[in-house]
Amino acid sequence: MSLIHVGHIRNSLTERFGALIDLSDVAHVAADQLSSFRVTRSLAAFAVAELGGLDDASAAQAITDGPQDNGIDAVYFDPAEHTCFLVQAKWISSGNGSVDLGDGLKFIQGVRDVLGARFDQFNAKMRQHQEKIFQALSDTSAKFTLVLAYTGEQPLSAEVRRPFDDLLSEMNSPTEVVTLTVLDQSRLHAIVATGAVGEAVDLEIMLHHWGLVKEPYVAY
Repeated sequence: MSLIHVGHIRNSLTERFGALIDLSDVAHVAADQLSSFRVTRSLAAFAVAELGGLDDASAAQAITDGPQDNGIDAVYFDPAEHTCFLVQAKWISSGNGSVDLGDGLKFIQGVRDVLGARFDQFNAKMRQHQEKIFQALSDTSAKFTLVLAYTGEQPLSAEVRRPFDDLLSEMNSPTEVVTLTVLDQSRLHAIVATGAVGEAVDLEIMLHHWGLVKEPYVAY
């Protein structure tokens, strides 16, 4: 039942990001619309946190969703890993569906404007990240990861996938600098479920009477 999975995802997002999401720019909207903004922005922050290894508070600061966001709901550059994440998040309450062509094309245009450093096409939230994006654009080792995060079950349609494939072919000639990551309902729920089980064990031990063998292979 997709609704059950969507409920699990919503509960996790609310618990982690509910108090961290800035809604001051949409405080005037109706309660149901405000709830929609909160969960969509939480999904964008979740994608950044999980893919970028960022703490939740910092991931919430990466949100650019709002009027004139140019299709980009969050942005984060990790200089240590030389990776810049550009995220579009779509909350689908029913759990059915995928990213439609219009939203996909809007995201692609936003990506082109970021890569072209055309910040006049974005809102003030994006311009707050302008310096970091310039840093990414100036880093010869930097990679750009485009992220589509949505709570629908269906994969991207061929109609939506095609312009993304065209964009990747264009940007990755002659070397790969742009990739696409799709976080659909299944992948999102898998991440949430893994987190619910508990974090991996991080254990420090003291090893006594250790030795070194150099032949035929180095071993400790």
